[in-house]
Amino acid sequence: MSDLILHGDVYSCLDQLEDNSIAVAITSPPYWKQRDYGFKDQIGQEKTPEEYIGRLVTVFDKLKHKIRDDGVFFLNIGDKYLNRYGKSQLLQIPYRVGYHMEKRGWNLKDILIWYKPNHMPSPAKDRFTNTYEPILVFTKSERRSIYNGKERILRVPLQQTPWRHTAVFPERLVEEMLKRVELRSGDLVLDPFAGTGTVAVVTNRIRSNSSKEISSIMIEGSKYFVGVIQERTGIKNLVRVPNMEYGWAPVREERLPEVEPMEILTDEHGEVFIANTSDEFLSALKGITTSRFKNFHREDALYFFGVKKWTLLDLYYAHSILYEGYVLRNTLVVSREGDWYPVFMFARDSTRTEYRFYLDRVRIAPKAREKRNWWKEEFSGLRVKDTSGKIKKEGRILEIIERYEDGFP
Repeated sequence: MSDLILHGDVYSCLDQLEDNSIAVAITSPPYWKQRDYGFKDQIGQEKTPEEYIGRLVTVFDKLKHKIRDDGVFFLNIGDKYLNRYGKSQLLQIPYRVGYHMEKRGWNLKDILIWYKPNHMPSPAKDRFTNTYEPILVFTKSERRSIYNGKERILRVPLQQTPWRHTAVFPERLVEEMLKRVELRSGDLVLDPFAGTGTVAVVTNRIRSNSSKEISSIMIEGSKYFVGVIQERTGIKNLVRVPNMEYGWAPVREERLPEVEPMEILTDEHGEVFIANTSDEFLSALKGITTSRFKNFHREDALYFFGVKKWTLLDLYYAHSILYEGYVLRNTLVVSREGDWYPVFMFARDSTRTEYRFYLDRVRIAPKAREKRNWWKEEFSGLRVKDTSGKIKKEGRILEIIERYEDGFP
């Protein structure tokens, strides 16, 4: 089969594909309330995160029929802060999507962490900058798949492009995903939200550099980006698909499970608690709902709760502390020997006082001497500013022309 572009609504285009035909699907759907791509009924503009998640999982229900029994689905999806009258809450959208997909029959095989070393810093002073995104790896079967998982931490810099699409997959990230599957001649690689067509670019490169006759199918709703895909890949096989009606509904989220609460009461200013198991973590999370826990701690206390042997339930239920009078401010990732575990930073949802968080105390001081090998650091794509003159300038690094002796540009 030759490479193919399907132009139309993602659900309608998926309906055109044969069942059990796709070996690998890789995609990054539009993030909720991030940007408008300029076409009707686009995903990402729903009123609530529950509507957004409900619509996505309905699309992925259709995708599940198209994936082979041994196939793999890599889903990269970004998170979002919900701005409210008090402090903004991290919504845990990727893990909520994963939770509802599992309820609908998908098997969550793995969660990879895409760490972006050249991610732009956040202006927020009351939380850490989120410099990573999760990649959820799904299969149809718990036992049988072509997925061959390796290290869970992918250190891949953001990639700059000339196109007006700031959410572009780096080609190296797609390469890392495809390294984790056993591709064979005749396999089809699909991107249901193709954007600029990076998945097709990488698929074509693998085909050119090996004896594997693999092909790509790109689904894209924007006429502009269909043109970009054709420009990047040279794919001439384009089919316009008329939109079809389909039903979807907002998801219903769950509160914390009814487990025996474990109250962590060691410091009125806040707590740091790292559980070993999921059961222990969920018990500690339930403990923050008790009157004793709330009365023991100051209103400006800050909490860090983590779990080493985590499950999807831990990542899912972290969002529900909002219903208990708390706000989730960060989901931190602790890396260890190629693996990772989450630590959740949260505080009371109070408008009367600010929680005790001092970001400057953990920053590296300006011009501090660091023991880092600058020759190995990736600087391409980093945003830079020149504020030394009356006219402020800014841009992005495209090429390093000269370096100091220690390798710093």
